[in-house]
Amino acid sequence: MHDKNPPHINFARDMVIMAATETRGTMGWGISIDTVYSDGGAWLYAVVRELPSCGGPDYASRPIAAVTVPRSGSMGVRFIERGLKPVCDN
Repeated sequence: MHDKNPPHINFARDMVIMAATETRGTMGWGISIDTVYSDGGAWLYAVVRELPSCGGPDYASRPIAAVTVPRSGSMGVRFIERGLKPVCDN
């Protein structure tokens, strides 16, 4: 879903972390950034969860997620991927 009025981001104070997946052959996939934390040193870690499909129409999808976090100076960002099993109605 697209928001016609995205929030204002103050890049002097904040930064945006984005995660995306490759193109998927069916709809129903999603991605989220659940947690962002610092190791107290040079890295921020973003925990990303990929939500698999239980089936659906054959339309390509390109899931993407973004979060705003306080600016971290010269820290880099590393992603930790966590997969989730689908919960399907059978």
